Amino acid sequence: MEKIELLKDVYVDSSYSNIIDREFKEFDATTDTTAQTRPTVEEFFAMYEELFYDIPKEGDSNSHRVLLDRSAKYLGVNVSSNNIQALIDEVTSLRQQILDAATASSIKI
Repeated sequence: MEKIELLKDVYVDSSYSNIIDREFKEFDATTDTTAQTRPTVEEFFAMYEELFYDIPKEGDSNSHRVLLDRSAKYLGVNVSSNNIQALIDEVTSLRQQILDAATASSIKI
C-alpha cells in the first residue's frame, strides 16, 4: 500500500485578510469600465463635427439618413419625402385656389 501525504495550508485569521482578497470587485459599481470609456455628450458632438463629411449621406447603417430617421422617430417627427411632397402639392394647390379666387373676384368688379 502506497502512502500519500496531503498538505493543507492553514492561515491565522489576522493574516488571512492580508493574503486572500475577499472583496467583490466584479460587482462594485465604482469599477464600471464602460462609464469611464463612454464619451460625454460634448465629446460626442465634437467627434460628430470631425466626422460629419466622412459619414455617407445615404445607407442602411452608419449614415446621415439613419441618424435623421432615428432622431425624427425619437422626436415624433415624420420626415419621409412622400409626406413632404404631399405637403408641397397641397401648398401649390392652395396657392392656385387663391390665385383663381383673386382672378375671379377681379373679373366680377
